Amino acid sequence: MAKRRMPIQSLARTVRTVLMLGLLAALLPGAAPSALAQERLEERIGSAETPIFEDNLDAAKSRAVRGAQQNAIEQMLEKLLAAEWRELFRAELRRSILARGEKFIGSYRVQRLEPSLDRTRYFATIYAHVNRSRLRRELRRLGLPVRGDRIKPVLVLYPPQDPLLSVAVLRQEVLSALRKRMALLNFSVQGIKAAPEPMIQILENPYGEAAARGSWLRKQNVAAGLYVSFDPYVEAAGEEETRAHARATAYLYQAGSGAELGAFSVKTQQPFKDFNAEDSSTREAVLERMVGPLVAQLQPGGIRAFGSAGGQALPLKIRVLGLASVSDEESFAREFFQPDTPFGNFFLSRMDRRTVTYRGRFTGDRRQLEVELPGRQYGEFHIRHVFWFDDVLELDVEREENPSYTEVRLFPGYLRPAPVAEIIDRFLEDKPELELQDPVYMEREDNGWLARANSLPFNTTVYGFIDSRGDADFYMGDELKEGEVLIISWYRMGRTNLSPAVRMYNGEGKPVRFYHPKNWIRTKYRIPKGQHRLFIEVSDRFGEIKWDSGGYLNFHYLIQIERSGTD
Repeated sequence: MAKRRMPIQSLARTVRTVLMLGLLAALLPGAAPSALAQERLEERIGSAETPIFEDNLDAAKSRAVRGAQQNAIEQMLEKLLAAEWRELFRAELRRSILARGEKFIGSYRVQRLEPSLDRTRYFATIYAHVNRSRLRRELRRLGLPVRGDRIKPVLVLYPPQDPLLSVAVLRQEVLSALRKRMALLNFSVQGIKAAPEPMIQILENPYGEAAARGSWLRKQNVAAGLYVSFDPYVEAAGEEETRAHARATAYLYQAGSGAELGAFSVKTQQPFKDFNAEDSSTREAVLERMVGPLVAQLQPGGIRAFGSAGGQALPLKIRVLGLASVSDEESFAREFFQPDTPFGNFFLSRMDRRTVTYRGRFTGDRRQLEVELPGRQYGEFHIRHVFWFDDVLELDVEREENPSYTEVRLFPGYLRPAPVAEIIDRFLEDKPELELQDPVYMEREDNGWLARANSLPFNTTVYGFIDSRGDADFYMGDELKEGEVLIISWYRMGRTNLSPAVRMYNGEGKPVRFYHPKNWIRTKYRIPKGQHRLFIEVSDRFGEIKWDSGGYLNFHYLIQIERSGTD
């Protein structure tokens, strides 16, 4: 008997049925999680304990749960980041990740949540599902090298007549130091060699002949080249070189495009007048005063995103929905189209009743922005949705009608990091004439704009920290009376490479005073008629500088407002 063949339509229906049953089985409760879900969520046990203030158990419990969530995320960060970067970028990690723990915790269940018998401490232990994939994306957005990411081969190059690297024993010392450091940056040093004579001038000039440089590096079968040179004795010459010194320089170049990914330099105060590579003490001094500082500069904040530098700029239209007025358009454009960003070279093209369109050339990573932009805050606006099709980027934005002011945090001594406690204690001991009390509170991030200002308690001291150029802390004094006189004190603690700035705004957000203090400010301010609020901003005078690492650019400060009534 001849076999009957199943019609094509019946076969298609059968295949669709099998696929639908498989999909339903995956969605049913108790179904095994997919490989994607297993990859994205990892369980961690987080623990924390927090003090109970004024017998407020609810507040203590909330702090304990948040602390346990942060502890779970910190455990994941230990797997994803090298210890050096966790320490160097501690403030940035705290602000961008730990302060937004709910973004990286998929779900959690409580194992322990109870106060101590004497009701002075609250304990929390949770099983938290940490979103590993989201955490990795955020770390990459911050420019930090994530463990497990693709390793990029790099070749170390030097001029053939270099007085240090032409000596075999010193060359191996430098190579060893570079290899360890570059491994932390997800680079694998393939070797070290003298650059050919025709390439010396091209490698020493990052602004010229990028195509020739990139083509030559690509032929070396590496992703990047690190050109290093030393001069142990630089003669005084011209206005810039006022005295002799020693100097080391390094340039990191991307293969293919030849673009400069980073430039690093060290200049010592004393030259090596009688440089002798055969002398062990001279070698030790060179490694300590030149090689060590140069290698230490190789850090994430000082290296541009690999693959983005020198990329081709493409024409793009940005269409923005949700701007209700010309004032809205001006406010959003001022915050969004910042220089040295992928959207730094855009101009207004068209306005109609529903949308505003801008035109320009886009030079960034589209996939990264599709992850970054949703939910981001730009001044008083936040981006709700992002739609990207062909050469049009559509942003659906919403203005925050009601500012979400935040409260400062309690800052007891046992919660202070050791370096911070040491800085505060030394400052209070050295400045008894200021009659300052130990800070009771500290700033709460994210307080980087007026609508998120910290409510500033009066007649007490608050500790704050500016961790890099571009960081800003806003404070607000509220429920003030017309004619009331405030005594505003601000003190910087320790050293800084930044240029501190203190700005004051009235209740409508208009600037009224600006100070550029070196160490301290003490001033009076009378609340004008019709005003009941005052804003204070602490930041760096010059704002954000492109490619700053921020790791060593910071300052600590104390701020205090005293209410003295009217005078």
